[in-house]
Amino acid sequence: MKISILDDRDRIADLMSSSLLAEAWNDGGHLPYWEPTALCARLIAESRKLVVALLEGADGIALLVLCARSGGVFGTLVPGEPMVGSSQLLCNLRAGLDGDGLLHRLHRSLGATAIYLHEVRTEPWSWLVRQRPEPLTWARTGNPVVDWRDDGAAFLHRAAVHLGRGFDRRVRRWEREFSVRSLRGDQAFALAMLVEGRSWKARAGSRLNDGERAFYQSLLHHPDCRLILCATPGGDPVAFFIEMRVGNTVYGLESCYDERHARLSPGTFLSTVDLHRRWHESGILRYDLLGGYGPLKSAISSELVPRIDIAWPDISVVRDLRDERRKYDEHWVSVAGQGFGVRRVIGTYEPRVSEGD
Repeated sequence: MKISILDDRDRIADLMSSSLLAEAWNDGGHLPYWEPTALCARLIAESRKLVVALLEGADGIALLVLCARSGGVFGTLVPGEPMVGSSQLLCNLRAGLDGDGLLHRLHRSLGATAIYLHEVRTEPWSWLVRQRPEPLTWARTGNPVVDWRDDGAAFLHRAAVHLGRGFDRRVRRWEREFSVRSLRGDQAFALAMLVEGRSWKARAGSRLNDGERAFYQSLLHHPDCRLILCATPGGDPVAFFIEMRVGNTVYGLESCYDERHARLSPGTFLSTVDLHRRWHESGILRYDLLGGYGPLKSAISSELVPRIDIAWPDISVVRDLRDERRKYDEHWVSVAGQGFGVRRVIGTYEPRVSEGD
C-alpha cells in the first residue's frame, strides 16, 4: 500500500473536491464530519497546519486528515473515526492484510515527533491497537448513544426520571415559553452564530474556530442536515441544535443556548422532549449524541460507546499527552458527577487545552 503526504492547501483542496472522497463517503457508514463538501470548506478555512495522508491500495483509497499540535505531534482532525475510505480497503486493513505497521509508516512518512489518533471508537477501529510495533493506548470517556428501536419510548422515560417529579409541569412551561422550527442554509447558520455569540462559550473563549464555522455553514446546506431553533414567542432565538441523519442514525452535532435564558433550560428542552417529538415515528434506529460524558447525556443514553486514544511512538511527549488527557477526563467525570455540564468542566480545568492541542 502506497502512502502519500499532502501538505499544500491547494493540493488538499483538489483532493477533497475530487470524486475520491465522494466515493468513499458514499460507501456509507461514516460520521458526518467526513461529508465531502463541508470537510473541504473546513480545511480551506482552518488556520492550523494540516496534512492529508492518502493511502492507496489495490482495493481503493483511504484518507487521514492530521493537524499540527505542540511538540511536533500530528493528531487526527476528526474525532471518533480516524480515516475515511473505500469499504474494501478498510476491510483489508481491519483484517491485517495491509495495515500492519501503518502508524509506524505514517510516522516515518510525516517526519513527525508522534502520531496521535484521538477519541477513536473501539469498534470498528480496534485493529489499530493490534499494530506492530504496538502503539500506546489509553481509555477515554464513552460516547453516549440512544437505542431508538422502541421509537424513543425508553429515552423519554429516562429523560422524565432525570428531570424529576416536576417533569410534566416543566414540559408545559417549555410549551408556553418556546416555539421550535427547523431551518437549513445560510439563514440557519446566521441564527446559530447569533445564539453562540450570546452563550457562555463566547465569554469563555470556546466558540467554534474558523474551520468549524466553515464546516457547519456548508453542512447546513446538505438535505439531511438541519438546525433546530428554539425561540421565544416574540421570535428571539435562545438555543439551537444541529443534527444530521445518515442512514438509520441521527447525529447530534452541535448545540448552544443564550445565557440570558439559562434558567428556562432551552437546551435541555431541545435535547429531550423536543428531540423525542422530532424523531418519533421516523424509522430511525439510533441517535448518536456524540461527545463525551455529561449528566444529561449519560442519563438519557442507553449505552456509552467505548473510545480510546492511540499514539505512536511511546516517547515522553506522548506519555505527557496521555497523562494530561487522563487528567482532563478525570476532571470531567468528577464535575459531571456533581451534576454540572461542560460549561463548568471547561471553566474549572487547568491547564486548559489550547486550540492546537
